[in-house]
Amino acid sequence: MPEYIKTKGIVLRNIPYGDNNLISHIYTESHGRLSFFIYGGQKKKKKNIFLPLNKLELVFALDNKHELQKVKEAAWLENYKFHYDVKKSPVVFLVSELLSNTIDFEIKDEKLFSFLEKSLDFFDRTNKTAVFFSQFLVFFAYFSGILPEKDNSGIYFDFDSVAYELNKPIGNFYLDKKQTEFLSALLNTMSYNEDFYLPVSIRHDLIDKFLKYFKLKFGIRNLKSYELFKRMY
Repeated sequence: MPEYIKTKGIVLRNIPYGDNNLISHIYTESHGRLSFFIYGGQKKKKKNIFLPLNKLELVFALDNKHELQKVKEAAWLENYKFHYDVKKSPVVFLVSELLSNTIDFEIKDEKLFSFLEKSLDFFDRTNKTAVFFSQFLVFFAYFSGILPEKDNSGIYFDFDSVAYELNKPIGNFYLDKKQTEFLSALLNTMSYNEDFYLPVSIRHDLIDKFLKYFKLKFGIRNLKSYELFKRMY
């Protein structure tokens, strides 16, 4: 008899397979990112369960001999409202695409998983969607290990040196004083805050730079969903 594993999982992306099935990439708490074959996954009931960024409870038997795992049971842990909110859709697409392109297979990271859980719960509650995404990028960079702890000796964060600098860095790949204050405030509290706000132009510039940083660190391409996000926010 196979040994079944019960774990939480966050859906990253889905690939249609045949007429009715799906291959679903899910970031699991127990085993990191895994690929699952979902029989009948394109039918409405299952399709709704496996929507990108859904948080699930899964039961499966890990098969190390095959790339695709088979789900025995799957159920919502949260029925997130953001799936039915047109204003939040661009962020759902963008976060899903970013996670899909940066989270490696079979690397377990309980702190990263916990952060993603809390982020999705907050995103579902908040009405400040644009504020959420700028904060999410900071925290995701930190929990991905590409952003250092706050260094109070610097007033600019330089992406090239990955350090806080006292003097304005050469070039243009750094956060200005206001953006660095925003970064520092988040890392000092380590929690989402709807009152931490940046003007639109400054926020867009921060997001542009963080997405460029993710591209350099993870070797990913431009995120297709980012253009839709920029048009709306």
